[in-house]
Order: sequence, then C-alpha cells, then structure tokens
Amino acid sequence: MKHTLPLIALAFVILFSCSEKGSNSEKRTFANDFIEVGQVKLEIDSISDFNFPEFQVIQEGEKELLLVMNKVNFSFDFYDLESGEKVKRTAIQKDEKYPIPALYGFWYHNADSIFLFRQMLLNGITLINGDGEIVTQYSPQKIDRSSPQAMMKSIVNHYSRSTNPTLYESGKLYFSDMSLNGFLNSAETMEEFKPAVVVDVENNDVQVIDHVRVPDYYKGKTWPMDMGKLFKNKAK
Repeated sequence: MKHTLPLIALAFVILFSCSEKGSNSEKRTFANDFIEVGQVKLEIDSISDFNFPEFQVIQEGEKELLLVMNKVNFSFDFYDLESGEKVKRTAIQKDEKYPIPALYGFWYHNADSIFLFRQMLLNGITLINGDGEIVTQYSPQKIDRSSPQAMMKSIVNHYSRSTNPTLYESGKLYFSDMSLNGFLNSAETMEEFKPAVVVDVENNDVQVIDHVRVPDYYKGKTWPMDMGKLFKNKAK
C-alpha cells in the first residue's frame, strides 16, 4: 500500500500535466492565427484621403501595391507596400458623355480595367483604363417608376465596399444586395429576399441568383442594416 499511493499520485500529476499542456497548446494555436510581420508608414500629402475608405491590394509586375480610391481628389493613389512610397496618382478624367456624380466603390480587374460603382444604382457602372480615361458606362438596371413602392422593389441596394467587394469574372459582376426595408422580421419576407445579384456587362442585364438565400437562422429575427455585410459574393 505504501508503494501504491506514490504511484497513484505520480500518475495523477502526469495526467494533469498532459491535460494542461494540451490546453495551453490549443490556446497557443488560436492565439497565433494572426502574426504581425511588419508595418508600413505610407507617405501621404495634402490631397491624400488619409481615411482610406476604399482600397484594394493589387499586383503590378513584381510589386505588391495598395490601391486607394481618393474620393477627395477624384483619383486613384498607388502605394508600394514595401517602402510606403506613393508610386503614382491617376486622376479619374471627367467626361460629359459619361458623368460620374460621386465615387462610391470600385473593383480593380487589371492594369487597364477598373470598374467604378455608384451608390444605390447599378446604372452608371463605369469602366476606366489605366490612364483614368472613361472607356464606357453600363446601365443594365430596369427601374419601375410607376409608384414609389414599385421603384423601391426594382432598385438593387448593392453593397460594394472593400470589406465585401464586388467581383468580376467572365464578363459578369457579382454584387451583394442589402434589403431596403431596414428590418426584416417575418420569415416569409426573408424567404423572398435574394441577396446575390449578377450584372452581365456583355448583355447589359441584371440577374438575381435564386439559390442564394438568407440563412435559416436569420428568419424571424430582427435584421439591422449592418447585417448586409455578412453576404459575400460567392455565387457563380
């Protein structure tokens, strides 16, 4: 018995130590998901939009650049992510034929194709080239103006921000749509709402993706406007 008690105590200590080690290991795994690899101090000037509300990380040649939509200056600013220096600034040239009332969101497809989006409307989507020149505009949205209710239903309240960008692939732009109702309390209304929209720029039309719906666990619950950010453009 004298020899048995120390063995039991030792086994308990080993078991407790292994359990603690496993727990700490798990904590370390989760704690190290994001590791800071460095910082970059960007060189901005008096006409830079230092809030950087709309941006995209792009690749030009061997350089990784931060592309910022400068709403104040109506331009795109390109920053080198290694040095922090501004590589260039491309002014968005204005064209009376293709008016751009205000900058809202954008998608950089390649060095010669950047899409500009208007707030609330799919009409007036603008394509510019690498020199900031307007190539063309698209107006695929059919709006029923017979009544305020009909107009509200036909408007696509698209969400196109850097946190939830509009994507371009094979002649189509994929948008997330946010409800204009603000709060959706009924399961029936949520069932009817379709949060994924496609703009076919080649055929100049708008398509709603039927198989993308609001998750079941949202139904019957209050849905504030900010929840629209959760919808990602994964429908293809």
